[in-house]
Amino acid sequence: MVFVTYCYISSAQGVKFSSDLKLGHYMKIPPKLLFAVQMVATLVSSITQIGVLNWMFTHIPGICTPQAINGFICPLAKVHFNGSILWGVIGPQRFFGKGALYQPLIWAFLIGAVAPVGVWLLGRRSPASVWRKVNLPVLFGSLSWIPPATGLNFSIWALVCYIFNSSIRGRALAWWGKYTMTMSAALDSGLAFALVVVFFGDKIYFDGFLPPQKRATRLERLEANLKQLVAFHASHPNGLNIAKANAKSTLNITTSQLFDSSCLTPTTLRGLPAAAFLVPAVLEAICESQYAAITQVVPGEADLYCAEAARKGNIIIMTSDSDMLVYDLGPLGAVAFFNQIELRKQECRDGGLDPCEVLQAHVSKTSNIAQRLQLENLHRLSFEIKEDPTATFDEVVRRAKQPSTKEVLLGEFIKEYTAKTSPWVPNAAAPGKCLDPRVSELVLQVSSASEDSLSMYLPFLLDDVSKMSTWATSSGLRCFVYSLFIHTKRDGNHPKIIMEYSRKGFRIAPEKTSLLAKQECTEYAVNLNARLNQAKEISVNSPKFVWTIFGVYEVYRWYLDGGRNPPSKKIMSRVTTGRASGMWTWDDVQVSAQLQAVLYALRVTKQVLDQLRSMTSTALPTAVLDLGAELANLPALSELLPSRHERIENSPLGVTVGDMLDNLIRILRDGNGRFVCAEFLASKDKAALGSPPSCVAEVSKSPKARRKRPEKHAAEDKTFAKSSPQQTNNMYSALPQIGI
Repeated sequence: MVFVTYCYISSAQGVKFSSDLKLGHYMKIPPKLLFAVQMVATLVSSITQIGVLNWMFTHIPGICTPQAINGFICPLAKVHFNGSILWGVIGPQRFFGKGALYQPLIWAFLIGAVAPVGVWLLGRRSPASVWRKVNLPVLFGSLSWIPPATGLNFSIWALVCYIFNSSIRGRALAWWGKYTMTMSAALDSGLAFALVVVFFGDKIYFDGFLPPQKRATRLERLEANLKQLVAFHASHPNGLNIAKANAKSTLNITTSQLFDSSCLTPTTLRGLPAAAFLVPAVLEAICESQYAAITQVVPGEADLYCAEAARKGNIIIMTSDSDMLVYDLGPLGAVAFFNQIELRKQECRDGGLDPCEVLQAHVSKTSNIAQRLQLENLHRLSFEIKEDPTATFDEVVRRAKQPSTKEVLLGEFIKEYTAKTSPWVPNAAAPGKCLDPRVSELVLQVSSASEDSLSMYLPFLLDDVSKMSTWATSSGLRCFVYSLFIHTKRDGNHPKIIMEYSRKGFRIAPEKTSLLAKQECTEYAVNLNARLNQAKEISVNSPKFVWTIFGVYEVYRWYLDGGRNPPSKKIMSRVTTGRASGMWTWDDVQVSAQLQAVLYALRVTKQVLDQLRSMTSTALPTAVLDLGAELANLPALSELLPSRHERIENSPLGVTVGDMLDNLIRILRDGNGRFVCAEFLASKDKAALGSPPSCVAEVSKSPKARRKRPEKHAAEDKTFAKSSPQQTNNMYSALPQIGI
């Protein structure tokens, strides 16, 4: 090893040294200056590398072993060490002697000596041939990097060299002569920087699929949200008192408020469940920021991927889920909870006069906690706490140190927290890295499920618990999305039913959604395109308002198709513009949630269509492609479902919301006038539209009368009851005024 170090390595370093001098000569750098810089750099790098090496040996567990974290297995050092053993201890006779396994390799010495002469003769005979550009010593010398280099390294090298030294050089010689060396240095620098990013970079993981074992947990969370909403509804029977807002009243959130959970929620909204679309909105915002490269929706639970990353390196997991403490995070992995992060001011490191704001967090290292409690890990402790939440901490620690009497339950509990990061869905590839988690679940289930039904857990909407779930408003659109995706991805044996879990009255229950036929999907796409175009025509002077108008359109259609009393124009105007003061009634809340249900379903439709175009080679129907083009400009979720303040700021000018609602009412009345009643229209609407037909019985103030419609419509009611949403749409296909 000493011989190799002082002979081969010294020669190799000398060759690299002269190579740098040659590059400096090409760049017109004075040789003396370059030599001086190289000497200083050699001295500094030698001292630095020795210091870093000693630090690594003392701070990286298992370095240069297969169990080393972050890939510090030292492949090049192993080659160097093994070479020393082969040549020094074992000797070359056993490897290259007569009858030895590697004896034929000796002929490589002869080939290396003769082959360059042959290439030189061929190049001299044909000066214009490619042989003039072949350099066998360089080619053979590069093989010394195997291992640790692989075929991938050489293929990339060959491709880049061909592009720059053949294609670009032949087309832009001046550019090649000026920038090719700079580009080579830039690529080397980029590689070094990428290694730093990979090693020190963070990851932001989002759940992309929750396994069937989590069904009970998901239902418990939905039930807990429902209990909160029911209690809030009971304590606010008349609605909410809201402050008067105008276009100038902006909502400013400071950095410090982000880490103070008591600051963000208005007092009137305390006690409500979390916002339904908070996670997909945050995911979408992150994917449009500088953190997009490290953000991923994983094909499983994000907890597993966080734990795996922590086991591989010195990583702190930032989360609000206390379950992360149960996972095996390795000797260096730790957890910091969001509610324990504080924003503080301290003296800046650069010596500036103004204080700097820094984040400080309490970090919990699971290995240290287990060691202090004299436990192997925290699995058993967590299990005992789950089994008896009322027990004292000292008691559960004592139980965790004793043999368990519930081995089966304990085994199932530990299995959940020791699973690997392989997808819960068999043979499922990771979907789009920034897909909505619900769309990711659909993609993964359809890609691998063999059952006759799939499960979808709809976000919990804040609506009026005394009325039908607002998700019913967009049931037809969701059914179309499910059917189209399943038929395109699983043309043969595919699930026939989607089980959607959402609020049903005062409980959480599943509802069966039967799939449409392929032809029905195409017809629905045609109808949906027509409705989108109709919304565009209505909001032609306010294009940013088109999606809101479409949502209003769909909400009214849902009411009218079912023979229900639609919301008044006053309510719809309050909800769509945010210009309301005083009492925000539960009717307002219900209509707002219905708009959210429609627009969120439209967003899901866009993402599913994007997935189909990228994942399948099957030709999609023209109507579906046209629909994808229409939805290409669908804004981000934060813009699609804006806050009240944002609605006020973005209220359309010129053509007012009232005018657009008037146009929408006119279209609906012209298409099926008997569903539009005098109570629904304002007095000026009557003058503009003429006397509407007689009002249907549902508008009557009598509760009994609302349950009964005129006899002349009884036959049609039966048809509505028996028909699917798609057959109902077909009933309107003869109404061109509605655009359906």
